[in-house]
Amino acid sequence: MTQFLMLVVWLLSILKYINFSLSALLLYLSVRVVPPSLSRAYCLNLGVPTFFYTFCYVTAEHIRHPSTFQTVILYLACFGQEFILYGYVYFSNLTIFLAYITYAKPVFFRKLASKRAMILMTVLGHLFAFSSVLIIPSLVKLFVTTESKVFAMVLAAQLAFLFIIYVAMVILYVLAISKIRKNIALTGATSSIVLSHRKMLKSVLIYCTPPNILAIMAFPTCLLTTWREIRTVWHVDISSSQWSEVILNVREVVTPLGPGYSETVIAWHPILS
Repeated sequence: MTQFLMLVVWLLSILKYINFSLSALLLYLSVRVVPPSLSRAYCLNLGVPTFFYTFCYVTAEHIRHPSTFQTVILYLACFGQEFILYGYVYFSNLTIFLAYITYAKPVFFRKLASKRAMILMTVLGHLFAFSSVLIIPSLVKLFVTTESKVFAMVLAAQLAFLFIIYVAMVILYVLAISKIRKNIALTGATSSIVLSHRKMLKSVLIYCTPPNILAIMAFPTCLLTTWREIRTVWHVDISSSQWSEVILNVREVVTPLGPGYSETVIAWHPILS
């Protein structure tokens, strides 16, 4: 078991360098090569924080002696990782929603596609991610300073909220693909419109299918593990260190929406443009 854990740690360490290099390359392509588009905006909104958190992790690993600077860097890395997790939830829903209403409600889409509206939605997304990350320390303080079962209820509520958002994303994903396919069927195969529809369908498939498939595979195990831990907390008085394990299990539920998946999604960016 010890050797297996060491192997996992080594693989994760290698993955950080891969993420860092990939993020830097994709940011360069997005800024210098790819023209402005919804896909590029999606990549940049996830790519910038991904580059930030991987840069912090790589920097911290090269600090040989523990110091205040290393602690701050690791804190920023953890903050960036959580920021990407919530950012993915928001920007994925937004991207799929815009892809859907492009064909379902074209008049409404033209209003949302204005520069001012897009900037506002982007700012709201980053505020949502930032405020969501700040909630976590408050929950930690709650379970450390009290033994109230309210914490388990708050934990379950957060889990339910994230699950509902994910389900909404999957529903929008299915609706978007269905609507785009109908538009392709109703349009001449050689027209410029159908080429645009096919490009949009390709974008939705590539950007959203891999993360959603992997998330569906991970959800059952994570949900069962979390439910078992919350039931244990509810019936048995446990220490704060065990509470930490509960939090980690709950965080596993949304791990599929985190940095690893954002890298999977962003990696397809050059193909789409």
